[in-house]
Amino acid sequence: MAAEELKERNGGEVKYILLNLTPVSHIDTTALHVLEDMYMTKKRLGVQLCFCNPEIVIMENMVKSGLAEVVGPQHIFSAVIDAVHWCLQDMDDIASIGLHGLTTDTPQDKESELTDDIEIPMSEAALPIEKD
Repeated sequence: MAAEELKERNGGEVKYILLNLTPVSHIDTTALHVLEDMYMTKKRLGVQLCFCNPEIVIMENMVKSGLAEVVGPQHIFSAVIDAVHWCLQDMDDIASIGLHGLTTDTPQDKESELTDDIEIPMSEAALPIEKD
């Protein structure tokens, strides 16, 4: 019953999933593969997965494994509120594009179009480490 109520409130579909990584202090290769698989599965379904507040060690492992590159820095946030603001902005952008009749593509098809216009200050991004 709760899933049906959620669908009804959201207009029929989930568009974003925010994973709060605050309690995660260690992550192994298996978990990184699971997160990547989950990201790719949700992306195919038109759902954007965002990672919030990873500790430095977690972020280092995400970068080393390539997960941070797959997800993209625009979907990794230093705080949950930053991710919420990004999602709200993304929904506004999608709505304004849809209202102007420019496209009828799904959100994941428009993702590259929309994220080019959104600038996320480095203070909000959680990617201080470059991949070796």
